[in-house]
Amino acid sequence: MLACACHHELPHKLTHFVDLGSGCGSTLFGLALLRPHAIGLGIEQDPTLVAASHSNCQTLGLQDRLTFRCFDLSAIDTVPLPFSLGTWDCVAANPPFYAPNEGRPSLDAMRNRAMRACGTHQVFIQAASRLLRHKGYFVCIMVANKLCQWLAACSAFGLGVRHLLPIASHPNTPAKRIILVAQKNAANDSVLHAPLVVHTADGGITDAARSYCPWL
Repeated sequence: MLACACHHELPHKLTHFVDLGSGCGSTLFGLALLRPHAIGLGIEQDPTLVAASHSNCQTLGLQDRLTFRCFDLSAIDTVPLPFSLGTWDCVAANPPFYAPNEGRPSLDAMRNRAMRACGTHQVFIQAASRLLRHKGYFVCIMVANKLCQWLAACSAFGLGVRHLLPIASHPNTPAKRIILVAQKNAANDSVLHAPLVVHTADGGITDAARSYCPWL
């Protein structure tokens, strides 16, 4: 979904992407397929996932366009990168949704780590601001009940919110996720879109969701 959000919501001329918390690389692989000229950097703190990303990249033949680095986002100013800070077109993120004591714990330890962290929104937004060029874009998927925190952090780090796309699981239900698109050094001239409903009443995928993300 995140790769498709970047593809749909951003100008097609953009080519240089960073994925924060890139996991096994799926967002950048999706972007590379959607945009044949895209170049990407994945940043992930789990070495096992970074190794999986490199393996997947080789399998897909994308090693000349994508690279993955293993480090914590708090070290963004000290780690050598393929391109300088302040030069990237777009930073994407699907960050942990919950604090350690929130939500229902997963039995899978790796999934639990991916879903929970302290103060994550500020760390991700600050890193995005450092990486982006002037007027570059930040795209993330966030939980709806954290919207106020994310808006405040975007403002604090110089990112003006441009689009908010609520994601609802089923018709006539509240949206629990939001795709947020912000732009560095831009005004908070926000557009709140009608919700994208993912599932039909009988559990299938809606035409709108399939059109937005063909991999659902």
